[in-house]
Amino acid sequence: MGIIKRWTGKLFPPAKEPDVLLFASRRGGSTVVAQMLASTPGTLLVDQPFDLFKPDIPEGQLKLQYLPQKELSQFITLSSDDEEKVRTYLKLIISGNLFRGAHYKSACRKVLKIVNASPLIDWMADLPNIKIVYLARHPAAQALSVVKNQWGITAKPYLDDVRWRSAYLNKEQIQLGYQLLESGTYLEKAVLNWILENIYPLQFSDTEKLVLFYEDLITQPDLEIQKICEFAKIAKPHALKNVLATPSKSYRLSDPTTIKAINEGESLGIIYKWQSEMTSLQTEALQLILDTFKVTCYRMDTPFPCK
Repeated sequence: MGIIKRWTGKLFPPAKEPDVLLFASRRGGSTVVAQMLASTPGTLLVDQPFDLFKPDIPEGQLKLQYLPQKELSQFITLSSDDEEKVRTYLKLIISGNLFRGAHYKSACRKVLKIVNASPLIDWMADLPNIKIVYLARHPAAQALSVVKNQWGITAKPYLDDVRWRSAYLNKEQIQLGYQLLESGTYLEKAVLNWILENIYPLQFSDTEKLVLFYEDLITQPDLEIQKICEFAKIAKPHALKNVLATPSKSYRLSDPTTIKAINEGESLGIIYKWQSEMTSLQTEALQLILDTFKVTCYRMDTPFPCK
């Protein structure tokens, strides 16, 4: 169990189908998996409910009414007051009473795509009638995409959170983390970002969940879709297959070579591509970072997960 207390109670009316919380990292395949999970009739996708980066739009203003302010929109640990706010917010989302629209209120299943609250995965798992899906993608591939899109690094809030780092990082890891933030390359910082976002679900989470790897989903889709349908109680696997065969809404953020591979269905090309963009020195440096943080599910000498 995490350092945040789990909460229980009949806070939500029972739904016809289990709602799904999808935890992942940005540029890690979360968009296509969320679209797959939400592809059946009566299912509503709630995209990044903890994203506070757009306070000027109506949805962002609505979130600010309920959620506590968090540095760089990273929900890592919660105070007692924060817990109450997040609890109320989730209750309103899942009951269909937060956002307007008849389609929202009448949805028999909701899929929440969460990319900035992975340390709360066990805490949220006590929601009634919930299924947890956790998605990982190779840190090098994910980090390269973050770098290419010039997205920000959100590692600092993790390292600065004394409660969290004391529970889940050792002194060597904390020291390396700050060193990388101070003088590491953009790519090294992005890999650190991936590690800090994923270290709790990978190494400490004890909740029941379906763990998916992006590389498996791309190279053996039928098997992975079967796992998803059985776990999340989805009766129409063909709907998920149709989504996977179509470029996701975020594929425009990929570079031209990757977009070409996606359009042509070259799954192995997508998986192996990042290796051709790495120098041997970069590979060695990133492997050292992974080793220091005891990441064993991925290595730099293979694009596939290590099982």
